[in-house]
Amino acid sequence: IVRGNTFLHPDLRFGLEFPKGWDIVNGKEQVVAKMPGQNAFVMLQLVPMAQGRSIEEIAARSTRNIGVREVSGGTTTINGLDAYLGTYEGSLNQVGKVTMRAAHVRQGRTIYLVAAFAPPQLYEQFERDLASSVRSFRALNRGEAQNIEPNRVALYTVERGDTWQSIAQRQGGENVNAATLAIMNSHAVADQPTPGERVKIVVSGDDSGN
Repeated sequence: IVRGNTFLHPDLRFGLEFPKGWDIVNGKEQVVAKMPGQNAFVMLQLVPMAQGRSIEEIAARSTRNIGVREVSGGTTTINGLDAYLGTYEGSLNQVGKVTMRAAHVRQGRTIYLVAAFAPPQLYEQFERDLASSVRSFRALNRGEAQNIEPNRVALYTVERGDTWQSIAQRQGGENVNAATLAIMNSHAVADQPTPGERVKIVVSGDDSGN
């Protein structure tokens, strides 16, 4: 579930904060946040884990498979969870040369990879935000997980002066961006809704909608 810049997984009981204003795509195998207009990313995915291997070995194998080499790193804890945190360099498909800050985090028997990467100059510019996102991974307790309601689709009647941006902001801007609203309603991204039109919006599960 995406709430603003927060990704929550109540079933697996973890949460992660992405940089504010980034576009978040929740895929089947990974969640990726992208800086608008720039090749800067934060990625979250599961890591296959061989039984009995240390987190250092898992991190080394995982990053070799990605195609980056370690510059520095070591074991640590992230919000109480055992982790291996490192800085890496290399080249990635469709991005080219990158600097990466990555954490392999153990939660129970599962290892998650949280990786923030960008071209070196861009990474240096936004290093604090990227590193903060990587370190934001945390476990949710049972109560937190049970209280999370899924987002849902509701209907909204477009008023005069409304744009996709204003409609998204009216919902707090946390659940869906303007471009996605347009696509959800079979509009081109450059089009705007028509007054009186009934459109689909995304609201948090605990909201009553319009």
